[in-house]
Amino acid sequence: MRGKWVVWLSYFAVLFGLWLILAEFSPLSEWIIGALASALVLVWLRRSLLLPRDIRPITPRGLLAFFPFLMHWLKDLLIANVEVARIVLSKNMDIKPDFYTFDQPLKSDVAQATLANAITLTPGTLTVDYDNQTLIIHSLRPHHYDDLKSATFLAYLKAMEAPDA
Repeated sequence: MRGKWVVWLSYFAVLFGLWLILAEFSPLSEWIIGALASALVLVWLRRSLLLPRDIRPITPRGLLAFFPFLMHWLKDLLIANVEVARIVLSKNMDIKPDFYTFDQPLKSDVAQATLANAITLTPGTLTVDYDNQTLIIHSLRPHHYDDLKSATFLAYLKAMEAPDA
């Protein structure tokens, strides 16, 4: 029971920390609202979305892998934004859209959903469907899919997974 509280408190700390970052130097009343909102989100998640097997403690190893994952993904996001802007602004749209099947290496549902969302949020690619082993990806150009297979952020996402995932 004690371990369960530690997990929920770590999630609360992350949610409330994000609120504080976004609220900047706001009055104490907004901090209280942020704490209540963070607690309500956790109550809602506990009852509707997160199953007990999905709730894992935030480990130092996973937290340390998050920042390199974010930096590498943001770099790829910036590169993709520039490339898609060039495609859209060019006179001839040099695209070869197609669907690809990507065998993803992740085991936990949360890591798989994070990967699918990272792909969808990157311009030029879209996750159409996924199951435990594969992702169906739509790409504007074939090299977008090839770049995904060798993306460095995949290793960091795998490192963020809990060891028992």
